[in-house]
Amino acid sequence: MMGLPDGWRLTTVGEAGRLQLGRQRAPRYHSGTNMKPYLRVANVFEDHIDLADLKSMHFDPEEFERYRLHDGDVLLNEGQTPELLGRPAIYRELHGELAFTNSLIRFQAGEGVDPRWALAVFRHHMHSGRFKRESRITTNVAHLSLGRLRDVEFPLPPLGEQRRIVAILEDHFSRLDAADLAVTDAVRRVQGFRAAVLQEAFRGSAAPVRPLLEVATIANGQTPKGLVENLTAHRGDGAVPFFKVGDMNAADGRWMDEARFFTSKQVAARLGLRVRPPGTVLIPKRGGAIATNKKRVLREPACYDLNTMGLIPGAELESAYLWHWLQTVDLGRIADGSNVPQINAAQVREMSLPVPTKEVQRSICDHLDAIGDQVARLEVEIAAARQRAGTLRAALLAGAFSGKLTVKEHVRV
Repeated sequence: MMGLPDGWRLTTVGEAGRLQLGRQRAPRYHSGTNMKPYLRVANVFEDHIDLADLKSMHFDPEEFERYRLHDGDVLLNEGQTPELLGRPAIYRELHGELAFTNSLIRFQAGEGVDPRWALAVFRHHMHSGRFKRESRITTNVAHLSLGRLRDVEFPLPPLGEQRRIVAILEDHFSRLDAADLAVTDAVRRVQGFRAAVLQEAFRGSAAPVRPLLEVATIANGQTPKGLVENLTAHRGDGAVPFFKVGDMNAADGRWMDEARFFTSKQVAARLGLRVRPPGTVLIPKRGGAIATNKKRVLREPACYDLNTMGLIPGAELESAYLWHWLQTVDLGRIADGSNVPQINAAQVREMSLPVPTKEVQRSICDHLDAIGDQVARLEVEIAAARQRAGTLRAALLAGAFSGKLTVKEHVRV
């Protein structure tokens, strides 16, 4: 931060207040006579503390006093994704009597520092990537150590100026928060609209209801021994795409495109790896991928792994119709309850769906595709509004440290 306004000075976080890591969690604290609720990363969002899922652990009375939160304490996420590292919020007494764990860092403002100003500084450091530059990455999680945080710069205007700027920021942010609530409500309504349209398309149909086994072939995926060493990342002439269950997350919309791995027809034949036709609808068969509830369609002949199941439409069934109907199916509800959830072919075969004529199926798909296009456009607009709001928040925070932020500036999302 260069060129601070007159009367401001540049200090460090460690000089501006007191820093402290929270209490470490350990099995010996999971029970005891003095169980107390605490905050962790999952509770601390940007300028918001969520009390919906509080955990508790045992504290000796003296130890609880050491980690008990006080009104005005600013909490920062010690470990997060790099972009959200240092995500801060202020604790208030109305949140209740709480402690905090070592996944959070507490900042207690020193003399001449308003906690709300400290919050603004930390939000700016998060949005500008300043905290990210101080991070250390372990297992895909960024960490912000006390030592590195202590030396981060902290701009400090006179106390009255801090309060003036904070009041302006809060006025702007209150309008942005209202806009964000409207956007969140729009997302909820769009999602509800999509679900209602899908349900209406298949509910009360006069078409005969048929078991899936009568109109489609259930084809489990394969990962035969010797396949891995015969996979390549390059598509050659006559190469056959090979999809893994995780590729469903990378795919967008209906289609399974852009395979990461390929094999040859000769290798597939030698290993007994069956190549499935275009139009096969893929669903996750085993493990945590089931919770994603993704369904994708093969655009070209391809193979897929043993954690994936394919539904190959028969002569009476349009692939697009089958895919749309599957959007009404919660895969988690048909999975078994074992530690590793799994969907069995027998469960899928017994599922039933209305099967009108293929002409009617195509008409239904055309209608659902048109609605889907409208919903997709709305989602793009909503995402753009959220991005604009995020950019504006960052700009307001940056403006706060120029000394030029005024109440005349307007917030538009």
